Amino acid sequence: MEIITTKQAVASQIQKFDVEDSIGLCFYNGVLDTSFVVAARQAGYLCDKLVVVNLAQKFSQTQISILKRMNVDVLFEPQEENFKLQAFLKEGSRKLAIIMSSFFQFMPLAVSVSEKDIPLIQILKSLQADFGNVFELIIKQTPEHLLNVTQRQIRLAVLPCLENIQNGETEVDVLQPILKQGVEEQGMQFLKARFYDADTFEECFGVVSPTCYVSVECVHEGQNLKDIFTLADL
Repeated sequence: MEIITTKQAVASQIQKFDVEDSIGLCFYNGVLDTSFVVAARQAGYLCDKLVVVNLAQKFSQTQISILKRMNVDVLFEPQEENFKLQAFLKEGSRKLAIIMSSFFQFMPLAVSVSEKDIPLIQILKSLQADFGNVFELIIKQTPEHLLNVTQRQIRLAVLPCLENIQNGETEVDVLQPILKQGVEEQGMQFLKARFYDADTFEECFGVVSPTCYVSVECVHEGQNLKDIFTLADL
C-alpha cells in the first residue's frame, strides 16, 4: 500500500497505474468499523485499484495495518495539504475541498460509501446532481451476518414502526412515538430518530415510504449508539 500526503504525490502515483486501470474511491470519515470495511472492499472488488482518502485525523499504525489487509492500493492522507478551493467555500468545508480535489485527480469509476454515512452520501448525491453521473455511487449496506448484537437489537426495535408503515401509516409525527416505544422495549434509552428519502437522502419531515432510511440514536449500557439503515433491509 502506498501512502501519499500531497497533491503532487497523487499525480506521480497515478502515472504508475496502468492506463486501463479503473479506480475505486472510498472516503474515510472517522470511523473504521465493519460498515466502512465492507464499503471499501466493494470499491476494490469493482475496480482495478482501491484508493482510500482520509477526511479525518491521520490513521494510526494499527489502522494502517487493517487497511493493508483490506488490499488498499493507495491511502491519501491530505491533513497537511493546502487546498486553494477551500478559500471559496463556507467555513468548515475542508472535507468538501478534499473530496472535490480527489475527484479531479483520481477520476474514479466508482465511489463506495457505507449506508451509515448519511452526510457523506448527501454530498456525493449533490455532486452527481450538479456535475452529472461522472462516477458510479455505490451505497453499501452491511450484510446481516456482520451486524453486532446492538445493531440487531436496534433493528428489532424498528420492526413495529415498519409494520405500521406497511399498514399505511406514513406520518413522521405518528411513527416517532412508535419507534421510541420499540427502542425502550429493547432495554435502550431512546434519544432521536430521523427518516431519510431512499433516493435523495434528504430528511423526511412529513411522510415516509417503506424504502426510506431511518437513523436511530439511543443509549445502551451507558454508551451512546447510532445506527442508520434502510427499512428495506429489515
